[in-house]
Parts: sequence; structure tokens; C-alpha cells
Amino acid sequence: MEIGEGGFGLNDAKRNDVALNAAMHMAQTLWDLKTIQNRLTAGLEVALGEVGFTADQFQVIAAIAKLGSPTMGEISQDVNMANASLSRIVDSLEDRALAYRLPNPGDRRRISVNLSDMGEAKLDQVLDAISTWQSAASAVISNDLADELRATAINIEQAED
Repeated sequence: MEIGEGGFGLNDAKRNDVALNAAMHMAQTLWDLKTIQNRLTAGLEVALGEVGFTADQFQVIAAIAKLGSPTMGEISQDVNMANASLSRIVDSLEDRALAYRLPNPGDRRRISVNLSDMGEAKLDQVLDAISTWQSAASAVISNDLADELRATAINIEQAED
């Protein structure tokens, strides 16, 4: 057996094969994850489309409900969305009477976003549609695996910061 520079007992050709196989395995894993993401996203978009919503609109309306009268900056941070895109989505929610903006009582320069009664009812409708989709999606990906993938995504985001 030939000892390579690193002392691992691999000659250059074998070391290159190992590196190539590892790279191909990681690339294939990423492609597989992308395929899963595309299929699940398409299913979610169909479910949301049936109730007249997009995935981005759902993210925003859910953030408003979760945060309770948040500012645009708080929503942007929660959903990781550019301010211009967020403004367009909140405008569309306002146009549909699902949300409204009010000056913050403590600081009138700050504007908070609130769900209207119609927005609360629409959120319930959207959540029902997502629940139905989620039941079908669980045949593709279990809740435990989804939790593991989410934790991995969070770890990757934190490592990049």
C-alpha cells in the first residue's frame, strides 16, 4: 500500500476518487432535496391558490398573527423578506381588507400592521387548506424528518452569520 502525503495510505488516484465520490454524493443529496422542495412547494402553492393566497402572503399574514401588531421591520425580520416585497404584500392584504396599518401609539413614526376580522377569518381558511395539504405531504415527508431538516437549515443559517 502506498502512503500518500497525508499519510492516509491512499495514492493520488484513489484519493481523487474518494474526493470525487464524496462530492458527487453531496451534489446528489442537494439535487434530491431540491426535488423534494419543488414538489412540496408546488403542492402548498396549489392548496393556497384554492383559497386565493400565495406562499408569501401566507408567510406575512402568519407573521402578523404571531407577532401581534408588528412593525414592517419586525415582519421583514421574521419572514426574511426584502422591504419592497413585504410592502407589496402588505399593500395587497390591505387592498383585500385583510390587514391594516396604524401608527404605533407609543411612537407615531412607527407603523404597526394588524389583521382585520376578515384577515383573521382568512387566516383560519388558509390554515385549514394547509392542514389538508400537510396531511397529503406527510406521505412524502414525515413531521420528524421535516423537523430535522428545519433544524439543519437553522444551523446552516447560524453558521453563515
